[in-house]
Amino acid sequence: MNEAKNTKLNIMGILLAVASFVIMCLGFLFTVRYMLLRQHVSPSDGDYFKDGGIWVNMLKAISGIFSMNVLQFAHAVMPAAFLVLFVFLYFAFGLYLFRKDGKGFLYIFLMNCMFVSIIFVILHVCYFSPGSLEAGVYINPWQGQVVAGMLLTPLLVMLLSSIEKGEDNRIKLKSKTVICLILLLIAFLLIHGIDAWKKLRSGGFSFDYMKGGWLMLLAFAGIAAMLAMKKPAAIALVIASLVDCILLIPLPLGIIAAYSFTELIGEIICSSKNSNDNEVIYEINNKRSILAGFVYVVILVTILSAGLFSKSRVSWNINFSPIENDERLPKGVSEALKAAEDDAIYTSYDIASVIKQKDTVSGNDNRSVYGLWNDSPMKGHDISGILDGIRDENMCVIIKNVTEEDRTILLQNKLWFVEDFDGYSVYRR
Repeated sequence: MNEAKNTKLNIMGILLAVASFVIMCLGFLFTVRYMLLRQHVSPSDGDYFKDGGIWVNMLKAISGIFSMNVLQFAHAVMPAAFLVLFVFLYFAFGLYLFRKDGKGFLYIFLMNCMFVSIIFVILHVCYFSPGSLEAGVYINPWQGQVVAGMLLTPLLVMLLSSIEKGEDNRIKLKSKTVICLILLLIAFLLIHGIDAWKKLRSGGFSFDYMKGGWLMLLAFAGIAAMLAMKKPAAIALVIASLVDCILLIPLPLGIIAAYSFTELIGEIICSSKNSNDNEVIYEINNKRSILAGFVYVVILVTILSAGLFSKSRVSWNINFSPIENDERLPKGVSEALKAAEDDAIYTSYDIASVIKQKDTVSGNDNRSVYGLWNDSPMKGHDISGILDGIRDENMCVIIKNVTEEDRTILLQNKLWFVEDFDGYSVYRR
């Protein structure tokens, strides 16, 4: 592959590089705000802890080394460690991918800023399901599928991209590459694969882990275009995605879409010509920079608009609140649990998730906890009809921000008010 002799940026190219760098930094700050500086509850976390598994047990062992309980480690330490690894890895990932285009260092820097900035924008608006990889970076970066999908998949793509054909047109694997692939596969299996297969065996198959909505359409269109243009990393991305599917990891749609969009911009911004000694010279002129900048803005606006109009922004679907304690779980729920004693608990999905997590740490495996309705600021909640079929003699309901309508329904079901704990009201029969 010929190296670029000339990739000198003009004024418009410099402005484009600065703009993409600023957007990347803003995306990073948004991610820090939601991941590290705010508290939230993911409805899927309770069952994840309760089911245990290899990865949860590994987290428990690691947290014990640091004299922390697993909730403190998973909710406070893991997000910070994940974000540091994420930033360094995706910078290296972008540098590796765009170096293969052979268009010089300044081109690589510009493309990398765009690539990482698009990734951050995707992370902010994507919430197709509680298990989506992109939303998982904000809400549960400690879960196995998020760690494997967002951190190990780029490593797999880079390893696969490093495999080259010999002079006889046959693929030749170096011993170092084989060893790295084996170690990476073991990491995939321990972090998510084995646990996912066990859950599949007991719970049956579901396509939920492949949900992707509008981002899936954009990613599929983008990777098809990259394959048609014979981009070096396109085949590696497809193979890595197939590995993720086999291990029941949600498709890495954000990675695919961001890479495809950035390569499209790269095709627009650079023109090439042959020099006198038949070496390829790449040039970035003002017209191409303006056109590339326009496409970059259109891509960002399209992603933001799709996320906002489809109500898939993470911060709209998860209630982010001020941090209350080291475990980053609502302290009012802990107090409400004491009032509930050992009765069966009926509550919303997010409160049920907190209770299951607390019970996992305390070793209380006998409590019956049922999440029955959605307690979200966007959608509200209505327990009308939910409790009609429940006839437990010893039961309680924990409900957040109880309304007058809720009180009427609870009284009709012979559930009497016990006490309010920081907005979490306990009713018992």
